[in-house]
This record gives sequence, C-alpha cells and structure tokens, in this order.
Amino acid sequence: MFQMKKQVQAYFVEARWLHENYMPTMDEYMRISLISSGYPLLTCISLVGMGDIATKDAFEWPNKDPKIVKAASVIARLMDDIVSHKVCVLCFLSNLLDRSPTNFY
Repeated sequence: MFQMKKQVQAYFVEARWLHENYMPTMDEYMRISLISSGYPLLTCISLVGMGDIATKDAFEWPNKDPKIVKAASVIARLMDDIVSHKVCVLCFLSNLLDRSPTNFY
C-alpha cells in the first residue's frame, strides 16, 4: 500500500509540474519519475502472486528502497525516456516534412 501511495503522490507532482509549466531539474525529475515509472510498485505487486512464499518481510523490503530496485528503476526509466523522445522527434519530423515516421528508419 505504501508504494501505491508514493506512486499517486509522484503522479500528483508531475501533474502540478505540467499545470504550472514547470521544468524540473534533472535531480527533481529523477527523484519523482523513478517512482512514477511504476517499477517500485511492480516489485510489490509481483510478490502477491507468490502465495505463501512471500512473507511480511518480503512485502516490506521494497519500502526500504533497496539498491537493486533503484538501479532497475533508473535503467527502465531512462530507456523509456529515450524511446519516447525518439518517437516524439520522429513524429515531429514526419509532420514537418509531411512523411510517415516509418520512412525515417
């Protein structure tokens, strides 16, 4: 439940940034986007399907911000941002040049 609260709070911060046209610093962005990416929450959710194997300690472990979860979140977040950026640039160029984005590959 704690991870879900953190995720909703991160979504709220991102929505406020958008509404206020605020450009966060890289540190601010990474602190919030690592949570809003959903990977810390996915860590907790994946334990639900493990049945009796997952103990109470296992569910509390992701709340301690382990390095492995943070590292996986950083990798996944930056990979997603790179792909999203590439798609945005290709869509912009396709509109600018009046071409299909698939012609740029």
